[in-house]
Amino acid sequence: MQHNVRFSEVFIPSSIPVIKFRMDDALCDEIIQAAEPFIDPDINCNLLNTKRTGWRVFNEEAFAPVFQKFSSLTLEIVANYLENKSEYYREGDQVIKGYFRDAWVAWYGKDSFVQPHTHVGGDMFTNDYSLSAYLNLPQGKSSLTFLSNLGDATNFCIEVYKGDVLIFPSNLCHYSNDCHEGRIILSSNFRIDHQEKRND
Repeated sequence: MQHNVRFSEVFIPSSIPVIKFRMDDALCDEIIQAAEPFIDPDINCNLLNTKRTGWRVFNEEAFAPVFQKFSSLTLEIVANYLENKSEYYREGDQVIKGYFRDAWVAWYGKDSFVQPHTHVGGDMFTNDYSLSAYLNLPQGKSSLTFLSNLGDATNFCIEVYKGDVLIFPSNLCHYSNDCHEGRIILSSNFRIDHQEKRND
């Protein structure tokens, strides 16, 4: 499926790329509506005034179809990005496939925040990625701040609007302080594998 969605590349400190693309508002709203019935009150995520779905909400029968729309769009963007990077991809020799490990949707209440953290696995030399998709931003815009992997105190802030999706290496430390009440974000971890094409 060809979506013809444009993406951009932002280089944060230490030249690590963050991929940014935008999905339409209708898909944002569809994801929120499909995810809301799966809010899990028993999840302890140590975030003040935050509600979340389960970590593997994409396995839920009622949520799977809308997540499939989002995941196919995401993987197409990543594949297009990697195909333009000669160090990752040799045209005609490889097939790029993605595997989602988990996904969750979070509703942020008043005075909530996201402390600096990394996601499971991954480093700048592997194919483990995480993403943040901004489904609703009551204040109109927000930001995600990344920390350099070089051990210094350098921060790099990326401004985002409703519909923006940021894709980044899973070991990249990030945080946000401006989680205004009503903000809703889809997050996920996934892996990209390069497989040799079969000639049979």
